[in-house]
Amino acid sequence: DRVMALADGKLITIGSPKEVQSHPEVLRAYLGD
Repeated sequence: DRVMALADGKLITIGSPKEVQSHPEVLRAYLGD
């Protein structure tokens, strides 16, 4: 399976769920600094 992560209407990354949830930009966008 592949998932996409979006923030502010822009694509951050596409990958496996594990890759996406550990991506630094995804963490910053959803959890903050």
